[in-house]
Amino acid sequence: MRRAIVCVAICTTLGCGTTSPSASRDGGSGDDAPSVIPANPCAGIEPPAQGPMLEYVVQQGDRCLPGTTDGLGTLAFPVSINLVDSHGSGILFVTPVGKLLQTYPSEEWETNPLHQPVGFVAVTTEGGYVAPKDFIGIPRWNSLGDSLRGGSRLGDHVAAAANPAGGVLVAGNLRIARTDSTEHVATMFTGGGEPFDVKWGPKPLASGGAVFGAGVDSLGRSLVITDGTQKYGNGYVSGQWFEQDGTPLTGEFVLLKDFSAGTVTQLETSPLIGGGLLVRRIDWDRTFHALVLVVVPSGSTTASAAPEWMISRRDVKLEITRGGRAYVALPYGAHQVTCSQRVEVFAQDGTSCGSRDFPIAVGTCDTRDVTQGADGTIIQQLPLSMETRSNPADGAHTCTWRWWAGALR
Repeated sequence: MRRAIVCVAICTTLGCGTTSPSASRDGGSGDDAPSVIPANPCAGIEPPAQGPMLEYVVQQGDRCLPGTTDGLGTLAFPVSINLVDSHGSGILFVTPVGKLLQTYPSEEWETNPLHQPVGFVAVTTEGGYVAPKDFIGIPRWNSLGDSLRGGSRLGDHVAAAANPAGGVLVAGNLRIARTDSTEHVATMFTGGGEPFDVKWGPKPLASGGAVFGAGVDSLGRSLVITDGTQKYGNGYVSGQWFEQDGTPLTGEFVLLKDFSAGTVTQLETSPLIGGGLLVRRIDWDRTFHALVLVVVPSGSTTASAAPEWMISRRDVKLEITRGGRAYVALPYGAHQVTCSQRVEVFAQDGTSCGSRDFPIAVGTCDTRDVTQGADGTIIQQLPLSMETRSNPADGAHTCTWRWWAGALR
């Protein structure tokens, strides 16, 4: 299973509900100057565009995974196959108008592509039919779906996060070649569209606790989230920031306290406009349940409670959209709900700037995640109940993705 924003309101000089300084009086009449009307926070920010819907169907899969796009609009549709006579995973690379470019087969159990400004990168951590369980693969592709030289490491208990500017952060227990020992570190690798290399690292983590999550903000700074029990006691989750070049910005600091995990819980991050990250918890109970917990300014050792508008939007993933000017709430899949999904757009201060419904079918169904590609494309998966089973005996079925190219560009 796979699956962490400070909201700083940027005000115009006379916006955010303020009034202008007192103007001169007119002949001593005593009338105050009129208040300045606040600027419209949604100016230039629209809900998803009403463009044409396109659809792509893969004939055989076991698990249909969420799709994405790179910054140039190439789509990546991943599937996982664990059938009686077939094992592994694959990615279908498709043009914005639905033409197949390449098919990437893999012996890993699951290959989830992370979008990049150009191309894609993935971090596989589940082992596979051939690869050992402690094998971490870093495959990469360009915008044509061509497989690029990637990398690999031996290690375990890692978390990965895409760098919005390109690259991928990997943190956890990794085998270090020069010492031939496993160390608790963070490393930034290059992403899609550029030669494979280590951008920085490995850098030792200040915390000895297990890595719970990671994130890279819009300034290129990395946050690694760890179990803080060793330093702070039970119920503490800690963090550590690294600069763009990997220089540690902080030591270990308290990120969350009184934290109690469920049966299956993980922590995710999402970048904030202007820098910093939000941290949310994801709990699994037939579907994903998401709740934003805190926001962390870029490089800060102090986390704050998330704004109410973020906390109140449950079971969605908040991401930056509209060229960095707004946020979008993307629904996770849900069990037996109205068979339609709503995508809502917000100004930086949390003002709703409108929404659009993406209907699937009449009645109720088990929906799946809605995702946004790097170019603003909205991608929706069909429910399993609407897929065609090619072989009921082994669970094989079709996988179908619908998309609206550049709907949030």
